[in-house]
This record gives sequence, structure tokens and C-alpha cells, in this order.
Amino acid sequence: MSNTLKRFREAAEDCGFSVATTGNTIELHQRTPDGRDWWETLTYDDEDDLQEILEERIDTWESDSDNDLWTDDDGEQEPCESFTDDENWKLDQLERLYNQFAI
Repeated sequence: MSNTLKRFREAAEDCGFSVATTGNTIELHQRTPDGRDWWETLTYDDEDDLQEILEERIDTWESDSDNDLWTDDDGEQEPCESFTDDENWKLDQLERLYNQFAI
């Protein structure tokens, strides 16, 4: 494993992620504060691009729209605070990983 991948793995693990690598793919896994499984997959051509790939993921972050709404008993959809909190937490975790890895 290269120094770049070792640094990335260490940063990810320091941020609470479990990390699996296969070829040019990194799978990050964590449970959200509300207990949901969260997976992020990063694919790269060159290990030196990992910081840029992570930055792009953060810059283009969109919460999972399926998780942003809750259907109440009347069939009305409304924001679900726990889903929204989890989505905000996910972005915070990616930013924390980016900052840890960029050091």
C-alpha cells in the first residue's frame, strides 16, 4: 500500500470510518448518529487525486432526497429532522476527513 493510501486510511479511520479498498476503489462505511448505515465509494485513477476527488464530492454534496422527507399518517410528505440531521452530519464527516487528510 502506498504512502498516500496509508495516510488516507489513517485519516478515515481517525474520523470513525471503516475502510475497504479494492483496486482503484475505496469504500467508506460509518453508522450515522441516528443509526443508519452510510457508505461512500470513491474511485480514482491516480492516488494523488484522492484529495481532489474528496473535495469534489464535498462541493457537489446533495443529501439523499429519499431521506429528506417523511410521509405522515395522512400521506403528506414533510421534512424529517433526524434524516436532515444525519445528512448534515455526513457532510461534516466528509469535510472532517478532507481536513484530516489534507494535513
